[in-house]
Amino acid sequence: MPLTELKEWFSKQDLPKELQLNGWTKINNVKEAVNNLINLLEKQSGNKGYLPYYRLLIEIKEKLENN
Repeated sequence: MPLTELKEWFSKQDLPKELQLNGWTKINNVKEAVNNLINLLEKQSGNKGYLPYYRLLIEIKEKLENN
């Protein structure tokens, strides 16, 4: 999924304040975390070193869809 589509998807969601992403990761401010990840990825477009941040964004999306 392209970053532009992810950005649009997140913009249409009513994000929770907090999210227990998995057994070891809790996000205390989901909106801020998502915005920071999107901004970082936009600035580093094409830089494969930032792929883990993209994967984290996908993981957050999947968790929200399955709740």
